[in-house]
Amino acid sequence: MPVPGKKDECCGCSVCISVCPAKAISMETDREGFYYPAIDNDKCTKCGLCDRVCAFKSFSKKPSSINSVYVAKHKDVETRMKSRSGGVFAAVSEWILSNGGSVYGCVLDDKLKAVHVRAVDASTRDLMCKSKYVQSDMTGIIDLVMSDLKNGKKVLFSGTGCQVDAVVSVCNSKKIDCSSLFTMDIICHGCVSPKIYSDYIAWLESKYKGKVSSFDFRDKTARGWDGHIESFVINGNKHMSTIYREIFHTDLCLRPSCYNCKYSVVERNSDITIADAWGIKKAAPAFNDNRGVSMFIVQSEKGKALLEAIREKCEVLDLPLEEMMQGNLKSSSQAKGNREEFWNEYYEKGITGIIKKYGKEPSVKKIKNFFKYKARQVLQSDKYYLP
Repeated sequence: MPVPGKKDECCGCSVCISVCPAKAISMETDREGFYYPAIDNDKCTKCGLCDRVCAFKSFSKKPSSINSVYVAKHKDVETRMKSRSGGVFAAVSEWILSNGGSVYGCVLDDKLKAVHVRAVDASTRDLMCKSKYVQSDMTGIIDLVMSDLKNGKKVLFSGTGCQVDAVVSVCNSKKIDCSSLFTMDIICHGCVSPKIYSDYIAWLESKYKGKVSSFDFRDKTARGWDGHIESFVINGNKHMSTIYREIFHTDLCLRPSCYNCKYSVVERNSDITIADAWGIKKAAPAFNDNRGVSMFIVQSEKGKALLEAIREKCEVLDLPLEEMMQGNLKSSSQAKGNREEFWNEYYEKGITGIIKKYGKEPSVKKIKNFFKYKARQVLQSDKYYLP
């Protein structure tokens, strides 16, 4: 039996699995490759707990007086280069780990599948620092978080707004002491279908006749932090591309609930909200060296504690919210074109058809970006990171 309700009201967080007393729910993928809960009618007692605890459906933004945000960059340049933006996640997680805590976040596993995992050491945590523009599998993770909290461990859970809210919702429903739970959500543009992503990896392996051993959704060593160029390694050779980026930027293969995102607001249920500090070029240009800058919003009293942890490891500036406002703090992403047409193309021609139709960088954009990069090399090479 498929999940009750509309698909645009389910974010695939797996909260329903964690609360089901009859163990009647499992996660399955639909035709587009997205995870949805499936209910076993023979086990279901119709208690309705899964419906009542659904955080996505019941989300309402909390009152807030937020009028400023912070931007930060890790003092250790190597740490920053290994991070998606400025290294705020690395700084916060270092504090959690140094206090004997555990960190939860998304990694690419040995099959390059995006999954949430638990880390109690820096080496596993480091795998969480890069961008993953695809929906992660959360199966079993909420139960691990609750177990750590029951054992008195400090816990940092990082993920999208809906994933963070799911963890908080389950812990509250089970009356678990959350005083040692710290949550960090990202300003999310939307989750790409895991099927599109996995088929793209398979397409690369077919084209280059080898196995993809690593994939970086945004490689800073290509054109710096703002270059947004992906890289992958096959047979020991590193390659650069913009194909996946172009498909992602169409917003045609996002999860249906991403077009109905309840978390496209400033006020979240997390302790701290983080993102790339894209407004930094105008707000504080001297702070930007193209190695990455994070913006973050403190959402709670525990968030203030995380701010102090950040200050120990990072250079921090306080800036007005309006100078750092981003689109997905105001509204959900919307498809740039016909979504039904995109999926029909995929069902008929597979990933090859999608790449041919949606994966090419427009010539004007390609030329513009090339000359912009070359101009920076000439004018700013002494103070602006250019690999």
